[in-house]
Amino acid sequence: MINLGSLYAINPNGKEKWHFDTDKLIESSPAIDKYGTIYVGTLSGKVYAVNPDGTKKWVFKTNDGVSAIPAIGKDGTIYVGSWDAYFYAINPNGTEKWKYKTPDTFEAIIASAAIGSDETIYIGSGTGIFYAFNPDGTVKWQYQSPSQDGFASSPAIGADGTVYVGGQSGKLYAFGGSPTADKDQKDIKDKKETTGDISIIRVIGILGVLVIALAISMFSVLKKRRLKNNKKR
Repeated sequence: MINLGSLYAINPNGKEKWHFDTDKLIESSPAIDKYGTIYVGTLSGKVYAVNPDGTKKWVFKTNDGVSAIPAIGKDGTIYVGSWDAYFYAINPNGTEKWKYKTPDTFEAIIASAAIGSDETIYIGSGTGIFYAFNPDGTVKWQYQSPSQDGFASSPAIGADGTVYVGGQSGKLYAFGGSPTADKDQKDIKDKKETTGDISIIRVIGILGVLVIALAISMFSVLKKRRLKNNKKR
């Protein structure tokens, strides 16, 4: 039997501590909870929980590949998306807590989720919908990108609660931030268009985002000048 995937534990001195064989290729990094349990997905659609000593704790099965890094909530819930277009919440004992169906597309969810300080879970899908979930699995809000470009990158959350995520068409989005996060996230009013590598910055009245938008605008101007100068030569 050929083991197509293995999870390795390596001692600080570089020697192998143990390895755990899975049934198929592992494309993502593992996640570790506060008890030392390691969680990792495989392209067979399984999410493995491995004890700190390298023994199997449990296996959770989805219906297609899992290439995202699991995210772990404060209560130990594991959140992960699958290519089967479902976003899953898994209890610490390996049972399903809830799941949410997103629109079908090729490798529907490949990005990892991010969890806010209020336990809101953020995840993007391959059809260009960015979701915010409550811990009980209900949708807090969702945003459809204008060009329907997919979200393949994982969100990052700023200190003020602003959620940043890149789209596959080269757009960087910024959502919300306290204290008017819910209102702004549902109705994004302002945008800054550039011709740089990142074409749209969504501005929600946050100084940090304004600075980023200004920097990218300046980059676009300089890029145009360089192109113009090159044509003159």
